[in-house]
Amino acid sequence: MPSKLLNEDLPNMNFLVDLSCRATNVTDMDTFYDKASEIFKMGSLENSTVMDIGCGLGLSSTKLLKLFPGIKKIIAIDKDMDTVLEARDLFPNDKIEFHYGNIELGDGLHQYKNKVNAIFSTHCLCYVENQKAAFQNIYELLADGGRAALLFFRKSMYKDFLVMLRNDPVLHSFIHKFPENYPPFTLNKSTARIYEDILRKIGFRIERCEEVVKCREYASIKLYKGNFFPHGIYHEGMLCTILSIRFIETYL
Repeated sequence: MPSKLLNEDLPNMNFLVDLSCRATNVTDMDTFYDKASEIFKMGSLENSTVMDIGCGLGLSSTKLLKLFPGIKKIIAIDKDMDTVLEARDLFPNDKIEFHYGNIELGDGLHQYKNKVNAIFSTHCLCYVENQKAAFQNIYELLADGGRAALLFFRKSMYKDFLVMLRNDPVLHSFIHKFPENYPPFTLNKSTARIYEDILRKIGFRIERCEEVVKCREYASIKLYKGNFFPHGIYHEGMLCTILSIRFIETYL
């Protein structure tokens, strides 16, 4: 199959792959799109059909359109339908179509197979349990000569936090009742070499792949905790609900 292209950031592992297919290093999320365009010679993507996987509320899609104004259409997908509906309200644009789509299961994507010229995804695939299935679906979505640039973490503290909650001896038997809030993640032990092997078997030709470790420094414990405060508020409410259910089922 002619070349298609893919880029991934694994905790920072990064690679760009080309379905012929190649991979190369991208280390800074802020310059991710620019670097992908430069390395893979995407040009202006004039009249191209582009897919944004894990679009969230649409910020990544609008950034893509600003960088590549010649794009014919952006198919922005997310597996959370409420998020999709909100994105439509926040960023109405004739060139951006927000739709439900699950890159892991392939739901909502069949009509786009072999029709997408370029695929982008930032910090979505780190929350996909079966990444191999997602890579296969990405490969099948790309048209001949298509390209994909994927940026994702191989490991993150937040994901580890969710795994810890699911394994908690008090909570584990009740927390599975909320799969959308606490998905059954397993700890990712894949290395750059493992990812290369997976992608080659799918059909990608790897140009280069490397893992980059990123660290963030905080001036104090207070600032560190503050970085996770929004997540803490959300999970505090969820855990109160779960503990209430446990109390009722155990003692009443």
